[in-house]
Amino acid sequence: LTVSVLYWYEMQEAKEDKLTARCNVPPYIPVVPMAMVEFLCLTITRAVIPGMQADVFGKDSYRIEGLTLASQGLLSFLFCPVIGSLSDKYGRCVPLAICIAGVLPPTISVIMGYHLFYYQLLMGLSGIFKGSLVIVLAYVADVTVSGGSRTKAFGVVFGSLGFCLTVGPYLGSRISEEYGPLSSFYLTSVLGLAGCLYSLFCLPEPKRCNKTNPQSPNPLKVLSWVCSDFFLRRLMSIAFLYYVTYWGLVSSIMLFLTRKFNYGIAERGRFLSLIGFCHMVSEAFLVRVLISFGVRDKTLVTLGLIGWGVKLVIFGLATDRVALDVGILTSLVAGLFGPSLFSVASTAAEARGKQGEVQGAIAAFRGLAEGVGPVLVGFLFTFYEKTFDSLPYLVLSTIAFACVPFAMNLADSEKLRTTPMMPTIEVHHEMDFSERDSLCIRDC
Repeated sequence: LTVSVLYWYEMQEAKEDKLTARCNVPPYIPVVPMAMVEFLCLTITRAVIPGMQADVFGKDSYRIEGLTLASQGLLSFLFCPVIGSLSDKYGRCVPLAICIAGVLPPTISVIMGYHLFYYQLLMGLSGIFKGSLVIVLAYVADVTVSGGSRTKAFGVVFGSLGFCLTVGPYLGSRISEEYGPLSSFYLTSVLGLAGCLYSLFCLPEPKRCNKTNPQSPNPLKVLSWVCSDFFLRRLMSIAFLYYVTYWGLVSSIMLFLTRKFNYGIAERGRFLSLIGFCHMVSEAFLVRVLISFGVRDKTLVTLGLIGWGVKLVIFGLATDRVALDVGILTSLVAGLFGPSLFSVASTAAEARGKQGEVQGAIAAFRGLAEGVGPVLVGFLFTFYEKTFDSLPYLVLSTIAFACVPFAMNLADSEKLRTTPMMPTIEVHHEMDFSERDSLCIRDC
């Protein structure tokens, strides 16, 4: 019902938007299913995998899962900039299909009956291909205008991810109960294959995709180029610190609810679904309302960080389930962060002509945080769970609040669009080549 209402709202806006007046649907709608495919493939099996891990690995399950996430995050840190760079050169559709196909081997290994160790190994290596969201966001940036309309479009993408978080675990658990534990893996494989075929044969290539030579095939050089830019360096710092807190919470919240509040399987599923629903409403609808009232992107980034920090404080200090439900409601504000941050990043990338590389760099730091956040929280819980179990989430909230002053000083989207990113060099025609060359070198 929510997706249907959102689609109708998009159609009404498309009739009023001059840029999409000739289209039946907004131009970024065709790529939204691709954002959902990878996330559904991950969430559908989340209800089955923990039980299999506990049966096979026993007390080593947490350690093995932590190593898997750390290796996955490190590889995505190294390869996401390269994926974004290649999508700038070869277009969006083919690299997107490759990324979707790259996350299927772990699922196929379970279907073929291999030991679960191979699933964990392939899941860790799948970080190489964890760049579909990078390409989807670059695609959306190609077919939208920077500013409010792009922020709304990013809100639809992130809202679809919240929808997957709401539906995926429940769908996987129900199918597994009815048809056996492998049925969810079969469904994941079918979805992944359908996504690959859709990307190759049905998804239109964006016309504004600038097919340029990538910065470098070396991911470290791409990251070095991004970090040499003051504005992008600040943006990446905010993204990295936020995602450290995000993955720290994600990696520990289920165990935290189980050990401290005695949550069962159904209660944990309800908790995840409510968080996913609040994020979907925030990212798909609340962002639109605030943008229509003239709220700027950097203000939304700041509000999202504040809401996220408050959410972590509530979870850390909660003593009953009512407090946890209040913390869930703060997701309505925390969900403003994602669409607005990527909108600011896409505007900066458009000014630099490197849409895929900038989006890939953000995904790289997100992947690095996927390894750092769980390690940090796991270390704090190991030493302070019995004496002060609120400390891990209070530390994470401190990190989130520390990002707020930097977010408030981000440049506005309008300023990013109108301010040239490289100095304009005036060259007189009477200069010879050597004089012009020396002038360019000096000014650069």
